[in-house]
Amino acid sequence: MKPLVSLIVPVLNVEKYLEQCLTSISSQTYDNFEVILVVGKCIDNSENICKKWCEKDHRFRIEPQLKSCLGYARNVGIDAAKGEYIAFCDSDDCITSDFLSCFVDTALKNSSDIVETQFTLCDQNLSPIYDYDRNILGHILGHGFLEYTSAPSVWKYFVKRDIFTSNNLHYPEIRFGEDISMYSLLFSYCNKIDYVEKPTYLYRQVPSSLMNNPQGKRKRYESLFDIIDFVTNEFKTRLLFQKSWLKLLFQLEMHSASIISDSATSDDEAISMRQEISGYLKKVFPVKNTIFEVTALGWGGEIVSSIASKFNTLHGVSSSNMFNRYFFELLEDSTRKKLEEMIINFSPDIFLIDLISEADYLSSYKGNLGTFVKNWKIGFSIFMKMIQTHSNNSSIFLLENYMQQAPDHVDNTNEILKMLYDDIKINHPDIICISPAPDILNRSSEPELPCIYQLKLVSDKLHTMYSPVINCVETKGGLGNQIFQYVFSKYIEKMTGYRPLLHIGFFDYVKAIPGGTKRIFSLDKLFPDIETTSGKIPCSHVVEEKSFISNPGSDIFYRGYWQDIRYFSDVKDEVLESFNVDTSSMSKDVIDFADTIRNANSIAMHIRRQDYLNENNVSLFEQLSIDYYKSAVDMIRKEYADDLVLFIFSDDPEYANSIADSFDIEGFVMPLHKDYEDLYLITLAHHHIIANSTFSLWGALLSARKDGIRIAPRNWFKGTPATNLYPDKWLIL
Repeated sequence: MKPLVSLIVPVLNVEKYLEQCLTSISSQTYDNFEVILVVGKCIDNSENICKKWCEKDHRFRIEPQLKSCLGYARNVGIDAAKGEYIAFCDSDDCITSDFLSCFVDTALKNSSDIVETQFTLCDQNLSPIYDYDRNILGHILGHGFLEYTSAPSVWKYFVKRDIFTSNNLHYPEIRFGEDISMYSLLFSYCNKIDYVEKPTYLYRQVPSSLMNNPQGKRKRYESLFDIIDFVTNEFKTRLLFQKSWLKLLFQLEMHSASIISDSATSDDEAISMRQEISGYLKKVFPVKNTIFEVTALGWGGEIVSSIASKFNTLHGVSSSNMFNRYFFELLEDSTRKKLEEMIINFSPDIFLIDLISEADYLSSYKGNLGTFVKNWKIGFSIFMKMIQTHSNNSSIFLLENYMQQAPDHVDNTNEILKMLYDDIKINHPDIICISPAPDILNRSSEPELPCIYQLKLVSDKLHTMYSPVINCVETKGGLGNQIFQYVFSKYIEKMTGYRPLLHIGFFDYVKAIPGGTKRIFSLDKLFPDIETTSGKIPCSHVVEEKSFISNPGSDIFYRGYWQDIRYFSDVKDEVLESFNVDTSSMSKDVIDFADTIRNANSIAMHIRRQDYLNENNVSLFEQLSIDYYKSAVDMIRKEYADDLVLFIFSDDPEYANSIADSFDIEGFVMPLHKDYEDLYLITLAHHHIIANSTFSLWGALLSARKDGIRIAPRNWFKGTPATNLYPDKWLIL
């Protein structure tokens, strides 16, 4: 059966183009679709045109648009959609007759979550200007490349409705930029992306539109701050920021640069806008400088010159390059003097170099290769000496670019280039190497693509070079405490957007805590997504646990146990999603118990004794009596009279065996396993009776059995009621 497609069309004062748009929609060769016309408060005839179409074609229906912004309109359409897939069309554009069929065929053939199409840029009469055909690059380089090099327009993609609904995705209700705000976020939830390899959308450029008049351009600039807020907040709260921030930052930098270039009415205004945006980006990203604050001097070929010019243009200064110069030319006084004056006067933050100019020279060189290499090395040494003398704080980037495959001599020339590049890497390890753009970009008809590719790599290096270590959480104690510290790190990540490192140095030098309780690091057996460090503390500040942390900062080493259920409440879904136990290495005994506990109406009881009875702890922790455990069993028995099976977990199995018959219930005293294995088994139980121990506390909190009874002791420490440790629904004895 053909899947139903919901095509969403926001409509507001577009009578001039609306009829043509809706006609193109009605002419689709694919026939199982609905059209949701999200109609705003029009002052022209647009609403009547929509009503007429609804009367003559049952596939069209109207949803009211109560706010005049595209983000709101798109959300209304998504909420009203009944289709398995969602597509978009703007009401002043048109689609080809196979727009939907190409989408559906590609999605079904490849089981795609999202399909992205190509489009044709047209003038206001819908006459083609050019086809936008970068989708092939997505196939080869991944969609991430398109996210900072291509238009983010929503009408390009065809989405499973479940991607929106299951992940609670909504476009921001802002005047401009709802498309780029959602672009990377939407694709973050996709497992399979595919492409239509032909233009099926006709994008009309309308000179009189708000996008193209001075007021609209100014509003587009003002919307940049809303876009930045939405993107960073969504990625941070969804714990997606850590792995995506470099891409997002570059995407927002490039988008902001484009908007500023189009919006500024003077050079001074452009400089002011760049400074304002740069300052705002530094507040929400972990960087000391943005792409707007870097000056560059280029030496080499066209790509190096273009990247250096890009940096300097964004900074608002004239470009400074030594274009198509050879390093051995620095043996000449005039070239050496020119470069020295340029370095002194320009004082660049970075130097960008490649050897493409040498390649051009070598391709027709007839002399002795040894002499060439000798002179080249002398020239390069002069270059480095000048930088050390006049610009010692600058970073040097080596862009490893080669000649493209064409004539026979190219291979030989590239071999010599590689030898020279390797010589630089070996003798100048402080130089930062940038890999070449993929061949498909170098062969592209768009010469700016390899430039943007390497500009991104250089920018990533700059952003990470000057980024402070974000945060670090000390990890210590037993497994229950380790989980609390892990949960606290997830909370810090959600609040700041950056995943803290877990510092595990405690386990390197502490063999035991007072009382002889062994401590090992086993958190990674339950949460394989962790990132750890040890040795020297990599943060400038230390914060000791004193109270609830509601506003975490940066570059902080957090020291404490963080035993507070409020941290877990804020990141519960994320923690449970990360909880992933690999059972493949567990013994048959553990696997058999797991099956028994999982399939029974099971009670997991935890009795902690041995370290609580030593002289340091006996006056500190509440000693739970057998009456506590018997009362807890009776409470569960009242609700579940039949078939209950008791599984007693204890660090003192001998004691557990001595009291097991007191509960008058079928049961097992569990043998001792590895700590993470026993905690895993506890999570499988239907009901839980915990001790005043973080170990069994987490066994109950991480349980997938949500309908069971959880019972916990009132006092954790001697004579002191537990606070902020238990969920509200738990029973307290």
